[in-house]
Amino acid sequence: MTENEVLTLREVARILKCCTNQVYELTRGRSQARMDDPLPVFTIHRKMKRVRKADLMDWLDKMVKSQRAEYGETARQRESRQKRQATEDFRNRDRTS
Repeated sequence: MTENEVLTLREVARILKCCTNQVYELTRGRSQARMDDPLPVFTIHRKMKRVRKADLMDWLDKMVKSQRAEYGETARQRESRQKRQATEDFRNRDRTS
């Protein structure tokens, strides 16, 4: 698959590992209006909705980054936590020897 490839909604569902009905719901006008960053869908014909693969991947990256910023740890926080854990592990290793 190339980045400029045009995907059907069924193919989008396969990539997102969800059912096609959930992707159709994401493309409905009501859902698009409620989302801060809606699924980047375009319509060739009234019943022919498609998504460019590059746009889908960008959309996924934005979704992951916004979720991490809102709910999870950032990359900097994760690095800091991993360094603290490594330091604690090293100190504990010296104590048990």
